[in-house]
Amino acid sequence: MRTRPTLLFRLRDWRDRATWQEFYTLYERYVYRFARGAGLSHHEAEDLVQDVFMQVADRIGEFESRDQRGSFRRWLGNLVRWRIVDLRRRQKRRPGESHSESASPFDEMADTLPPELWQDDAAEKQRWESEWQKRVMDAAMRRLARQVSPQHLQVFQLRHEQGWSLKRIARELEIGLPNTYAINSRLTKRLKVETKRLRDELK
Repeated sequence: MRTRPTLLFRLRDWRDRATWQEFYTLYERYVYRFARGAGLSHHEAEDLVQDVFMQVADRIGEFESRDQRGSFRRWLGNLVRWRIVDLRRRQKRRPGESHSESASPFDEMADTLPPELWQDDAAEKQRWESEWQKRVMDAAMRRLARQVSPQHLQVFQLRHEQGWSLKRIARELEIGLPNTYAINSRLTKRLKVETKRLRDELK
């Protein structure tokens, strides 16, 4: 029995609003920026985000229950790309041309994509990875902020976001240099723990 269910596993519970909010916060900009990078307009990308999240809500149980489920990020990325392809197909369709809903690529699981559609593209993979790392770090920082005092968080942010030296931080905040070193070291380690935890939960 799991002692600490992963975020993905907890998504099965629609009543767990905190988990869904954390998941949405982590992935919303991730999916949006990928859609924009693929050439979609702002409104198209926003619509795609909502569509993809509805698909995740409908299918997360299927993904979590599979023995050979593979990477969630790959699964999510395929959902996004399917949606982009489907949107472009509909945009190219002539006015009045019929369209069968059963022909939608979403009727198949994302990991059964035709290979000719999804050849690995190095630039695309790098774009996904860079955006993912940024979102994980942001989410880890939000978790860390909930765990430490405002003053300790300020020390960490001044050092790593503003680039202040530890001597300057100690002087400006009047907390002593040894304390400043200790706070920075402790929070750096905790951020690494939170970052690893998120990556383990969402891989």
